[in-house]
Amino acid sequence: MKINFNRVFWVLILIGFVFSCNDPGPENPEPIKPKYIFVFIGDGMGTNHVSLTEGYLTSLQGQIGMSNLTMTEFPYFGLCTTFSNNSNITDSGAAGSAIACGAKADNGVISYYPTYSDTVPPTSIAKIAHNHDFKVGIITTVSIDHATPAAFYASNE
Repeated sequence: MKINFNRVFWVLILIGFVFSCNDPGPENPEPIKPKYIFVFIGDGMGTNHVSLTEGYLTSLQGQIGMSNLTMTEFPYFGLCTTFSNNSNITDSGAAGSAIACGAKADNGVISYYPTYSDTVPPTSIAKIAHNHDFKVGIITTVSIDHATPAAFYASNE
């Protein structure tokens, strides 16, 4: 069994997030509410995968160097390492929970934080958006009950 020790997840947040963070400016004193917010997760994709792809595509053009992928030219993106709370080698549930909730979880669980018993535990960004009257959809290339997408919606509440 081959283990990927560099489990890095790219989170790319598009224009909707950019607008939600913009200073409204003097001509429009009201903050701009985003129409859409997208979160793209390259599950298991690290910076090494992106660099290799850029180099490969450049070589196909008969050139030397690196060509940027469209996603590396977005004005804003996030990069996070997601080693789990209890291991340097993470599983999809713990990694997805870190992305969805902003806090490290143990391997073997999805968005479950028993150490927060005295305070409010971390909540999925999808649930927070839904509670603020945003419509939330999850589109995935794996089954919806896979650990990474499930970290955004699953709960036992």
